[in-house]
Amino acid sequence: MKERIFHKLILLIMVFAFIQLSGISSQNRFALVIGNGNYSELASLRNSRNDAQDISSALKDLGFEVNLLQDADLVTMENALIQFSNKLSVSSDAIGLFYYAGHSVQSQGINYLIPSDAHIPGEAFLRTKSLSLQAVLDTLGNTHDNLNIVILDACRDNPFGWGRGGSRGLSVVSAQPPGSIVVYATSAGSIALDGEGRNGVFTGELLKNLRTPGLDIKEIFDRTGQSVQQVTSGQQNPAVYSQFFGKFYLAGYVSSDSTGINPPIIQPAIPSSIPPSMSIKKSYGKVSILTKDSGTLYLDGNSIGKLPEHAIATINEVESGFHLFQMHYDTGPVEEISAYVANDTESSVTFNRSYIALTIPGTNVQIVFSLIPSGTFLMGSPIDKIGKSNDEGPQHEVSISKPFYLSIYEITQAQWLAVMGTNPSGYTFRFDSPFLPVECVSWEDAQQFINKLNKLGIGSFRLPTEAEWEYACRAGSQNEFPWGDDQSLAEEYAGYYFTSGWSPNPVGSKKPNAWGIYDMIGNILEWCADWYGPYSKNSQIDPKGPKSGSSRVLRGGDWTTSKENDLRSARRYYDVPTKATTSIGFRIVRNAP
Repeated sequence: MKERIFHKLILLIMVFAFIQLSGISSQNRFALVIGNGNYSELASLRNSRNDAQDISSALKDLGFEVNLLQDADLVTMENALIQFSNKLSVSSDAIGLFYYAGHSVQSQGINYLIPSDAHIPGEAFLRTKSLSLQAVLDTLGNTHDNLNIVILDACRDNPFGWGRGGSRGLSVVSAQPPGSIVVYATSAGSIALDGEGRNGVFTGELLKNLRTPGLDIKEIFDRTGQSVQQVTSGQQNPAVYSQFFGKFYLAGYVSSDSTGINPPIIQPAIPSSIPPSMSIKKSYGKVSILTKDSGTLYLDGNSIGKLPEHAIATINEVESGFHLFQMHYDTGPVEEISAYVANDTESSVTFNRSYIALTIPGTNVQIVFSLIPSGTFLMGSPIDKIGKSNDEGPQHEVSISKPFYLSIYEITQAQWLAVMGTNPSGYTFRFDSPFLPVECVSWEDAQQFINKLNKLGIGSFRLPTEAEWEYACRAGSQNEFPWGDDQSLAEEYAGYYFTSGWSPNPVGSKKPNAWGIYDMIGNILEWCADWYGPYSKNSQIDPKGPKSGSSRVLRGGDWTTSKENDLRSARRYYDVPTKATTSIGFRIVRNAP
């Protein structure tokens, strides 16, 4: 036992020494690791999240800067891929490793990685609602770094009902860029086994070899493949596709004197550069842009120019790969779309957010609204959700039959003052700011504000129903949080105990959800129109809650919230309509014409 512990200790020292001596740090080793296991409309995968977590830990030990995503939606996966490629593009010596565990599908020879929130009713929707492996390869191929490694533990049966009669597993890699290695957990057209323990069979065997000094990257995959074949009695046979002809040692290579007396020395192992004859030729496509409202267009953070309402514009010579397009609207909000641009083709990006900015008469104070489309969603939490409150169920289908405008920010102190002539906020004396949310307002106070606003001739306003609030918060997804399922991203989207500075923040200080609404979670609790009461288990259209009660619904968490679990989209709160505290405010609805 002591001998085994000693050998493990020596191994850790060797790995650490390699990272220190080689000069290869997390500054030029980057990894994007994705583990999708909990799917909103597909069967869950038992080991994918564990596989991703354990691969992430191993890569961090080897000096990689790792971005770990779990149960990621398509937008999150695409944005992470863009950020990943941007980091790899900084240095020609960079090493990139992309790992994916989760559901995948092949269609007409193209492989697709399935996001956790995927709603794919037919094969024709795969291109727009999933991430193609070719898009990953093309994006990494344009980084011009030294080596890119792509590992997919995703070769399973087609999980969709419409695909049960189709092909199994993944198809053979095509159009693979130079300087890359692509590894499948099993051969093309076959399926991988989940395994009985914490990890899938392939990833479990890979983890046994990743940290071993003295193994060239190809030998790591050879050993992994051999052991997978052995433990599955030949049922699973990993596949390796290589366009890399150098040497690379993840954990360095070992040298010692001939006597074996002196301790091993971990040598740096930089992979050989790609020969000039294999240099990557850049490829380009073009992008057509369509907008509803006027604003300034940005491409990968750089301003392209001003576009009017209902514009149709074309950007030529856009390098192939994923790009981030942003529309900075004249009304203030920003809409982001990530899109893949293919070689010699025209892609299309449509900015379909519709914003209106209404000026309160007699002032220069505006209230900005975003158009929320009609649609159907599952309200509440599933019965097996760990940590849910009892009043979050039963989960039930709700249809919002008409579009409506929702204020993109919580009502601010400046807006309240412009309508009411006073400022009730409890933090005014310390944090007075026109951009802070108004607080210390009861449900009855909010009704008085709305009544006065309705008399100003700029529209008909009201509080959102609880169903409208949750629908807008989820922004078309069934994720736990407005931004996805990754709890660690809460600090980017929510002002709460650990990020608020122990006070409300100016509205819009955090990132918006996918529908351009800010602070749905955190900052202050928000009054809804409904009386608080239990949910119905039946499907409903435009529900408005109980007809009477003693408390009104509050939603969204606030700046005093200390648990990320309380920032979930389904989390419910309530209080008496006369309650007014420094953690309560509201936002409003303007009925669409």
